[in-house]
Amino acid sequence: MIISFYGGFGLGNFGNEATLQITLESLRQLLPNAEFNCICTNPEATTAAHGIPTWPICSTIVADWRSQSRIIGAFRSIFIGIPSELYRWVEAFQTLKGTNVLFVPGTGLLTDAFGLRSWGPYSLFKWLLIAKLRGCKVAVVSVGAGPVYTRTG
Repeated sequence: MIISFYGGFGLGNFGNEATLQITLESLRQLLPNAEFNCICTNPEATTAAHGIPTWPICSTIVADWRSQSRIIGAFRSIFIGIPSELYRWVEAFQTLKGTNVLFVPGTGLLTDAFGLRSWGPYSLFKWLLIAKLRGCKVAVVSVGAGPVYTRTG
């Protein structure tokens, strides 16, 4: 059995790290033969802290930069942003290959306080949808909600 965790881990937030650690340790006791990995915001720190393989929630394909010109910004979105995001969907689909359960321990993901991308609501939606397309069970446990500041959020 392969269990993947998803969340804002490796950021130094005590609450996030505690939920991952206690969930991981509990599942290790219940399922000693299971393999565990994590999809998170800081893969290197999470691997170092928990000793499991990790992948980034949102990989960087092209370095982010902002243009003062709306035209250049629109071209960048069309020719770099959209293809990059499509690549991230394919990459996420490959990452979840063989995963039986995608587990989301409580990490306050239902907020747009830090933007919609990275580990926010959009990425959560993307990973949960891909997990279901892959035939994974999904376990969302104790996820905090709010605040939501933007209309898009």
